Amino acid sequence: MSKKIYPYVEDEVILREVRRVMDSMENSLNDAEKKLYSNVIDPFSAHFDALAQNIPYEDWIRQEKVRQIQKTFQNSIGYFHQNILGSVAGWNNPGSGGGYDVENKKKKIIAEIKNKYNTMNAGSTKAVYNTLAGFLKGSKKGYVAYLVIILPKTSRRFIKPFVLPKKRYRKDMLKIDGATFYEIVTGDKKALETLFKVIPKAVSIIKNNKDFKTKTEDFLDLYVRAYGK
Repeated sequence: MSKKIYPYVEDEVILREVRRVMDSMENSLNDAEKKLYSNVIDPFSAHFDALAQNIPYEDWIRQEKVRQIQKTFQNSIGYFHQNILGSVAGWNNPGSGGGYDVENKKKKIIAEIKNKYNTMNAGSTKAVYNTLAGFLKGSKKGYVAYLVIILPKTSRRFIKPFVLPKKRYRKDMLKIDGATFYEIVTGDKKALETLFKVIPKAVSIIKNNKDFKTKTEDFLDLYVRAYGK
């Protein structure tokens, strides 16, 4: 019996979610091609930027397309983590309109997942807090609620109170980094790192075993800088 691509979910799940991210990236790039000049590009800024990097116009345009699609692409990465975590045994994803992203009824945990530390402003943070607090006062009384930041501002792992100004402290409202939450979900401290490392295998299967020039080991330094060793 062959091993799973990612030990904590079925192969069909990891392949489905990786395919969604890849499709999102390709669609966003196609849209960027159409929308690139819909807003006026500052030619002075573009020229200085290209000169500072010592790159030709074509490379600068390619960078600009990627920059323009980052927000949409980051959303797809957030859904990727939500769907992977919600597919681990014992966990579920209530789907859109559920009020939170993942849940474990046995462990009495609900969580809202955000991909990056700067995803939310003060207003959206307050909205998430109020929504989770509302569940804890109602149908999820006795649970613990987490705000999960998959990509934290620093590589230091953390679990800390999720508090807002003028709101009373609640021990059942916590904020946590992505790697630590993956550990809670799977029981494996290296679960997020393992997910990072198996992505090329999943993409290769989706692309019919295409030989990619991109090597995961070249990106491990970025992973360590984001999450530590």
